[in-house]
Amino acid sequence: MVGIDYLKIAKTIVNTCVKVQPGENVVIYGREDTLHLCDLIGSECYRLGAFPFITVRSDLLLLHQLLDSPFDSLRQTPTHELSLVEDSDVIIVTYTQPKNPSILGKVPQQRISARRLGFKPIADQTSPQHGKRWLLIGYPTQEQASVYGINFMEFFNTLEGSGY
Repeated sequence: MVGIDYLKIAKTIVNTCVKVQPGENVVIYGREDTLHLCDLIGSECYRLGAFPFITVRSDLLLLHQLLDSPFDSLRQTPTHELSLVEDSDVIIVTYTQPKNPSILGKVPQQRISARRLGFKPIADQTSPQHGKRWLLIGYPTQEQASVYGINFMEFFNTLEGSGY
């Protein structure tokens, strides 16, 4: 978006919101359209002496996972990803949903539910008992606004006005 200082946002996320410290392990989840923000967050982590790990996913890969994976594998927790998150101090997620949420309309609900069940142990790492600092960032898209039947700039400004 024109006029958005993503570097300032990244610095605020790292230094103020989650207070990354030297030597900490930071996992940054992104969508393909948030990679630029992930890179800036990661760069700020490196500047502080922390160790970022960025993983980026696309709507297309999510769709293939949900439609093409054997059903039983959707319910399984990817242990390598769970280990990554368990070994982290900070978790930053730069999206709350697919770039285009309409893709989920192509997927039977039981497959979405199975994936949520498999991902639950990873998501649970953000609970207070695990002592991790985490941040979930809404990153609005034209596609999301269209799916929800709202004006994109109003949608964007709502999020921006909330400290985005």
